[in-house]
Amino acid sequence: MKYLQSLAQSTAVLVVLLMSGTSLFAADITAGQKQEIPTRESQETAWYVQGMVGQGTSGNQALTVSLGGPVKLEGVANYGAGPVYGIAIGKQWLGSPKNNEAEQKQQSDKCPQVDHLMKEGVEPKRISEREDDCLPLRAEVEFWGAKAKRESISVGALKVTPLDTVRVNAVFLNGAFRLAESEELQENLLPTWRTWLGAGIGYANMEYPDVRAISGCNCFAALSDSGLAVQLKLMIERQLSENTQLVFQAGRVWLPSIQSPDAQMPQTQWHKRNVNQLLIGLRHSFR
Repeated sequence: MKYLQSLAQSTAVLVVLLMSGTSLFAADITAGQKQEIPTRESQETAWYVQGMVGQGTSGNQALTVSLGGPVKLEGVANYGAGPVYGIAIGKQWLGSPKNNEAEQKQQSDKCPQVDHLMKEGVEPKRISEREDDCLPLRAEVEFWGAKAKRESISVGALKVTPLDTVRVNAVFLNGAFRLAESEELQENLLPTWRTWLGAGIGYANMEYPDVRAISGCNCFAALSDSGLAVQLKLMIERQLSENTQLVFQAGRVWLPSIQSPDAQMPQTQWHKRNVNQLLIGLRHSFR
């Protein structure tokens, strides 16, 4: 009888120990999960690739035909819409704290992260509401291309309708900063919506097809040349998953003027042209 009582007591003690151990193990797992919650710095700092496609419209392009000496004819080329694409490789990171007071810098040169964690019953602050917080920034290399149908060319009394395609390929170095974000925050600490403003400078190569056959003028010979290009763009992105965003982009690209070689007569200068563009695409971050 005593043996049975002793066995029962030992069994009860073992059960209590097992339950205690299970509770401690579960607590350790929970603590580990809390430690695995991503910080804002880890979420905002990442390399990414982006692909965009869309439509571009060109403004009228002025041109000047030099016939020799002081004799020049002014003209204009009209363009239709055409496809536009962009492929970018870049990096996003957190900039310096918005509050640049000396004491803030002495305390820490990092951005707050604790108040980004999702807590039950507590709505986290928006990033833009934190005075000492940091703004996300981006730098990227973009390969950009566009096509435009050249509908008509008018110079003096001469008018032709080539209906050919002028091609542009460019490489841009872009920078962007976040303008605004949505109130809604996902569990991965990233806003659902964000708006970015970006600008870039690059080198563009333009190709103009030969139109001499239908114009009868040597001034419309084929021409290919390069020059400095600039762009400005506004981007709105929607977070689809932790690493993927749907991106809407509107912007303008300013293309350089180019001219035929000095030895060619008549000599033609195609003046600066701009391309207004609307694009949609995806950005994928490597975290």
